[in-house]
Amino acid sequence: MGFVEKDSDQVDYEELAVAVNKLMPELLRYGKRKFGFDFPRSQDFVQDLYIKLHRYLSKGKIIRRKTISSFIYASFGNLCRDHPIDFGYKSIEEFGGRETALSLTPFDELIFSELEKIIAREVSCLPDCQLKAFSSYIQNTGKKNDPRFRKNLFRARRTLRSKLSAL
Repeated sequence: MGFVEKDSDQVDYEELAVAVNKLMPELLRYGKRKFGFDFPRSQDFVQDLYIKLHRYLSKGKIIRRKTISSFIYASFGNLCRDHPIDFGYKSIEEFGGRETALSLTPFDELIFSELEKIIAREVSCLPDCQLKAFSSYIQNTGKKNDPRFRKNLFRARRTLRSKLSAL
């Protein structure tokens, strides 16, 4: 087995750690600004990013020094965008058990039916390409590796999140 010399422009594990730590404050702000994540959630994504990039390097793939920061930003954005949205709903147990959660008053049923109408109206107002991506995502038939699908799904979720945040 021959010795393979490392390219001088190639990033190693230590340089990767330094680069991620150096960019961490900017990544945390990016997560807050672009995706609405709070500080602890953004930190979790930065840690997931480091693990993902570490695995990337361990597979023998190369990251160049000149492009390390843009590579980290792009990877962080993709990681955040592909993560499922957490709308902050409480579980049934947090509401006091299944019986409590399912026993709705007529007023509650009216509110839920109105919410369903509002949500359905907002979903139907999405542009066609976003509506198609969102519908296939809900039905779990979407092509998750297709960049156009991911872009349209991200835009649809962002639009719905902004329109429905006041509810």
